[in-house]
Amino acid sequence: MKQTVYAGTAISVVALLGLLLPSNVFATWTGTEGCTPGYWKNNADTNERAQALVGITVNDAVFDITGINLGDYQAFDGYENLETEDAVELQGGGVKAFYRHLGAAIFNIYYGVESISYIDPETDFKDIIQMAVDGDIEGAKNLLDDANNAGCSVDAFGNPKD
Repeated sequence: MKQTVYAGTAISVVALLGLLLPSNVFATWTGTEGCTPGYWKNNADTNERAQALVGITVNDAVFDITGINLGDYQAFDGYENLETEDAVELQGGGVKAFYRHLGAAIFNIYYGVESISYIDPETDFKDIIQMAVDGDIEGAKNLLDDANNAGCSVDAFGNPKD
């Protein structure tokens, strides 16, 4: 699937849990795989690599990847301390649905370095986050939902599926 998404303008190099991620300006949909919030809700504890995200807040991970601090935006008040493993368990729509898919996206980005061909964190993901802070939370959630439902390439233990 190739899809153009909202284009951001900031350029930076950031580290997510010690992984150096390159920066770009324009976004094109490049990922072909992604695991759903339900996958991560049920399987994050069986994946050693995913365990590195336990205790990391969604806002901290987003800032590490994009340089965007969701805590600066009133729309995201009350979610400052939400940890990634808790985000994928949220029920409901609106900001809760956005954070649910955001949590899965963070797992996919971090885990995907080895096994999941997910959307590019410095273009697609950053632009989706910018879209949300600009007020289109539902549109951003829908893009993350599409990416997270692209097809999970790893089993419950993080092994590549054949």
